[in-house]
Amino acid sequence: MRPSARPLYLCAAVTALLFAGGFHGVAGTTPGASPVTSPVASPGTTPNPRSGATEPVALQGESRIAIPGSRTPAPPFEIDSPGSYVLTGDRLCASDGIRVLADQVTIDLMGFSLVGPDSGATAGILMEGRHNIEIRNGTIRNFGDRGISERNPDRTACGKRIIDMRVIANGKCGICLGGEGNLIEDCLITDSRGSGICADKSIITGNILKDNATGGVSAGSGSVVVANSVMQSKATGIFAREGCAIRDNVVWGSSDTGIYAELGCLVEDNVACANNQSNTPGVYAGIRAVGDCIVRGNSARANLQNDFMTVLSGNVLEDNLATAPVDTLGNGFCFRIAENYFANNKSSGNTTGFVGKVPTGAGDGGGNLVVPCPKPEAAPAAP
Repeated sequence: MRPSARPLYLCAAVTALLFAGGFHGVAGTTPGASPVTSPVASPGTTPNPRSGATEPVALQGESRIAIPGSRTPAPPFEIDSPGSYVLTGDRLCASDGIRVLADQVTIDLMGFSLVGPDSGATAGILMEGRHNIEIRNGTIRNFGDRGISERNPDRTACGKRIIDMRVIANGKCGICLGGEGNLIEDCLITDSRGSGICADKSIITGNILKDNATGGVSAGSGSVVVANSVMQSKATGIFAREGCAIRDNVVWGSSDTGIYAELGCLVEDNVACANNQSNTPGVYAGIRAVGDCIVRGNSARANLQNDFMTVLSGNVLEDNLATAPVDTLGNGFCFRIAENYFANNKSSGNTTGFVGKVPTGAGDGGGNLVVPCPKPEAAPAAP
């Protein structure tokens, strides 16, 4: 199509849509009708939790359902039918914030906050066995139990999408999703009194996690953990169960292990720095692979006791770099048993480059080197 023909084409398309809709506005409203606004509680009042729940709000060309803000603690807002819901103001919550009782629901917090009572078994957004739920664009803080919670012990629920959320200072977990096939993307999770993220067979990507009390990311079997920044976890930074892919993450300052890969995991192109702040010997490391894992292309630096550790057999370690600014921090590579394979790994500045039951024979693919690290010269004495 010639560039000059495009405006005529668009005008014709718009005209056709207007005639097809009978000149109606959004969701069948009449021309000139004002968008419906959701009531916001005035000081000293508590709004009905269903107030405004059936009134459409004209936003971005579609009809959405308002979740009203509240300046005083409000009871839970219950979503019992599929649809698109928007929070229209900051909402103080007396217990749970939002309870999702239906499938096929989108919740857009529109940059506003759900603020909890900071006590009890309360959750910012609570689901039980729900499918195809999306939650995005807002803040959830100060709930006693979890920020976003899907309770699904039989793991039948699937298809949650948690995107661009700030989940701050909640109880047992920031974002905890039962079921499978979830996406947690571009979220900030800080100061949880438990774990930052817990999810099984899910994609966890692009998140920032900081100062979570019992760990940063807890990834169930079959999860993909990619491009997250995990800082100052009070336990393990990233804990991955069987068959996970852990790639391109930066894990720094964990009290225990930086990245823990259980069985059959791919651990590739990550950075683990200054982990095992508890300085526990023989247990934690910058990157710890239990068994049958591929550990490739990672950089581990200044982790106390060990930069890398293997526990059982069948691990493959290739093209990894272990470094330390001073040789009193810890070892480069520690092998609990010899039945592993390693090749082209480098250690520089560590107490010992390769320790424990280091693989030999067929287990040593060559190219494993301890690179000399010159000590800094002493400063000249003052005159």
